[in-house]
Amino acid sequence: MSTPDSSSSTAEAATPRSSRNARITTGSLCPRDSGLPLTRIRRTSPRWCSATATRSRPARPFDLPAEAEDARRVINELHAATQRISKVHTFGKGMGVAAPQIGIERAAAIVRPPGGDDLVALLNPRIIEAGEQQDEQYEGCLSFFDVRCLVPRPVVLHVEHQEISGERRITIFQRGIARLVAHEVDHLHGVLCTDHLPPEVRPIPVEQYRGTGADWNYPADG
Repeated sequence: MSTPDSSSSTAEAATPRSSRNARITTGSLCPRDSGLPLTRIRRTSPRWCSATATRSRPARPFDLPAEAEDARRVINELHAATQRISKVHTFGKGMGVAAPQIGIERAAAIVRPPGGDDLVALLNPRIIEAGEQQDEQYEGCLSFFDVRCLVPRPVVLHVEHQEISGERRITIFQRGIARLVAHEVDHLHGVLCTDHLPPEVRPIPVEQYRGTGADWNYPADG
């Protein structure tokens, strides 16, 4: 698990190994019988999702390194949640979980790329720059997993986050991993994927979605 750590004012631009792959990750999904203790999970109508029922207030940042033990505990709980759900469902695009989704109103999230156990853990993440290029792809969400939303997202994100020690870092995420990170950072601000939809657009029921188990659709050359 890659856990952010520290408080020096130095910033580091880095592209994690998982984000170099053009075909990585997914919006968060949850099978209805997973047993995952997501306090805001709702079984929703196939026609529409009750977004207001799952929206939360902005998560409280960690004071690092003073709250290092609390941060470790939350990351461990997020890790355990992904392990439980991964035992009952295969995520072709990867998955992500934000702390508010398991009832913890703190600014922490993890993303899990497909095809491995490597995790990217984000403490106090903040999107500081987004590339001009965007694309639209369908996302699912642990908060209402019976529908999929066609969401526009930047293809490249620069995200500032902290290590357990308080050090601030800047990590560059691309393509699918950027989409998943953006999805989870949204949760930390009380924003759902449905909030990105125009008023006249509705999510589609999962029965109409044809991308389950498939990778993200990005061109091979970039």
